[in-house]
Amino acid sequence: MDILHDLHVHTNISRCAQPSATPAKYIELAKANGLKTIGFANHLWDTAVSPAINDWYAGQDMASILGMDIPKADELRVLRGCEAEMDKNGVLGISEAAAKSLDFVIASHSHSQHEAVIDDAVRRDPKKLADVLCDRFSLITENPMAKHITAIAHPFFPYGNKEDFDEVLFRISDDRLEDLFADAVYQNIAIELNASAFASYPMRAMHRSELFRVYETAKESGCKFIFGTDCHDPENYGDLLKRLSVLTELLEITEADLCPLVK
Repeated sequence: MDILHDLHVHTNISRCAQPSATPAKYIELAKANGLKTIGFANHLWDTAVSPAINDWYAGQDMASILGMDIPKADELRVLRGCEAEMDKNGVLGISEAAAKSLDFVIASHSHSQHEAVIDDAVRRDPKKLADVLCDRFSLITENPMAKHITAIAHPFFPYGNKEDFDEVLFRISDDRLEDLFADAVYQNIAIELNASAFASYPMRAMHRSELFRVYETAKESGCKFIFGTDCHDPENYGDLLKRLSVLTELLEITEADLCPLVK
């Protein structure tokens, strides 16, 4: 199927994005690539919940997200959302008032590069990290804010462990994944098919990764999906959209598998 939406784009108000990553630039690229919907999902820690969990998140708050100037775009639906973080204690960094002010919320549980999210000692132990990723997935589906979560961002991809994430995911059984994804289905929380999580693989080898198995299990469990490039640099946008297209074909995702928001 054609890729007609992208709900995970970081503009330059995210500290990890390039200065060139402006809303106007992404709108231009979305139109050029035939998208019908684009969603800006900058990192967020809502200070209405608590002070920022670390210095990296300082300033990435609701004021910056709501204050972002988004140009009008003919023939393209433009959504203002966020990628909400969750701390190591399971507190999701977005308030109910903030969630209601946005078009969508994606929640991250796998930023293992941040000590405020996952302990460094856990990150260095693949078995412990695998268990913690599963526990943190449950903390999202059981969260008091679960009804406001559109999708879970880059599920089970530990960003702080890019060099050994296959080893980590190998330790999570299909049965455990099925149980966890069943909870997401029950809560009407979609799963994000994230192109950047596969960026370290050659295009033709993405299906050989343990992460691909995770997505196969999500589909078999009846999960709904959204697509996200997780783009931080407009120079990479075309490649990431291509990865989404290939992954969608390999997983045999159809319109029936999509979250209602993006249909």
